[in-house]
Formats: sequence, structure tokens, C-alpha cells
Amino acid sequence: MSLSINGNTTTTVTFNNIDSYLNGIYGTLDDYLTVISTKAYRVTVKVGTVSTNPSALGDHLIVLAAIPSDNSRGRTDNVTDRSGTSIDGTERNFILASGSTFNNSEQNAEALFSINYSVYGGEKVFDKAAGTNIIPVVFTIAAP
Repeated sequence: MSLSINGNTTTTVTFNNIDSYLNGIYGTLDDYLTVISTKAYRVTVKVGTVSTNPSALGDHLIVLAAIPSDNSRGRTDNVTDRSGTSIDGTERNFILASGSTFNNSEQNAEALFSINYSVYGGEKVFDKAAGTNIIPVVFTIAAP
């Protein structure tokens, strides 16, 4: 089993107008994860140790969802769950697949997933001190 992050491992999210503070921020990281597996697998996600948090942001601030990429040459049709996950310090299922990533027609096993993310606004961010918060997100792959 293999799990890799493609491209930049840091995403900057900036609350820069009233709409972002009220409604949160949404975006997509295209083709962000590559999964290779010879059998059924699960990818979990959690918030790592927050080293810089001047705003004292709490858990469940970020919701992630894995979307099989149109650019994937590996198999993604056997993914049974990739629902939106509100993350905290507990490992949570993120991608569940019932079989390998090998795609016979493409002769390839690299399954690509884009990540949709949303960062809450409203009460989660109002009345917080200004500052840069570094919130690490940890992905892990294992057998189900």
C-alpha cells in the first residue's frame, strides 16, 4: 500500500472579507492524493499536533471529502465511502475501498483523489485573535 500527496503540502486559507468570516471558505485540491493498493484499503484522516494556533481555533473546523479524479488511471469505482469528514485529533475513515487500485484496462494502479475542503466560519472564527494558524492534517493508509 502506498499513499502520497501530490504537489504543495501546504494550503493557505485566508479569511479576508466578511463573507469568508460568515460562511467559511471552500475549495478543491485537484489530484491531491495518490493511492496504490494491491487489496482493499482505507485511508484515515485526523488533525495533527497544532504547533501554531494564536487564534485558539478548536476541533471540527475543517471538513474534507475525497473525490475520485477524472485523471485517475487506477481504479476508483470500488470506493464505497468518501464522505465529508469533520476532522479533529481522532483518526476518522476518509476513503474506504473494497478492492485494489489496479485498473486492468489502463494497466495502471495509481488511483488519484481530489480533496474538497471547507473551513467553517461563523462562531468557529468570530471573536478569535488574529494570527496565522498552522493546522496539520495527517492521512494514513491501512487494510480495513
